[in-house]
Amino acid sequence: LKEARLNYHNNKLPNDLQLPNNKKVHFLKNFKYLGSIITPLLIEDAEIDTRIKKAKSIMGASKHFFDNKDIDKRIKAEIYIAGPLNALLWCCETWNLTKNNLNKIMSFHH
Repeated sequence: LKEARLNYHNNKLPNDLQLPNNKKVHFLKNFKYLGSIITPLLIEDAEIDTRIKKAKSIMGASKHFFDNKDIDKRIKAEIYIAGPLNALLWCCETWNLTKNNLNKIMSFHH
């Protein structure tokens, strides 16, 4: 496991596997599967960082809406829950959170 961590952080991937009929299996640093980012070490750092970027993007796109003083705060709260917060916490029930990742999520939410 230590060697796998070291290889992951040094961007060193295993050699391709040769299968019958000259087919190869390639190794990747991470890939997207069913909307989630999977890494060789099965850590959620990349997934959480991507979710935070997506939520910030939604907040940036709706900046004029949230800055509008004529819109009721309850409506803004509902839109925040439906948009950015939903994008941030999508599939979060499968995450194994570290304190660092929890702090990232909390800093976005506040």
